[in-house]
Amino acid sequence: MNAPDLTPAPGRRLPPSEERPVVLKFGGTSLADAAAIRRSAAIVVGQRNPVVVLSAAAGVTDRLVTLARRAPEGEDAQIVE
Repeated sequence: MNAPDLTPAPGRRLPPSEERPVVLKFGGTSLADAAAIRRSAAIVVGQRNPVVVLSAAAGVTDRLVTLARRAPEGEDAQIVE
C-alpha cells in the first residue's frame, strides 16, 4: 500500500498538523561555541515543523575515542584540555 500524497495544491499549504517535518542535524563545529549554537538556532527558528538532531560538539568524539582506547589499559580516565 502506498502512502497518501500529502502534497498541497499549488499555492496552498498543508495544515500544521499535516506538514512534513524538516530534519536538521547539527554537530561538530556547528556546536563548537556559543556563537555557533546561536547560528544553528537561527536556522531552526526559520523552519516550519523542525525536528532537530544533535551530535557531539567539536572535539567531543575525539575525546570519547581517546577515553575508550585508554580504558583497557586502566589509564587515567581524564583528558586534559
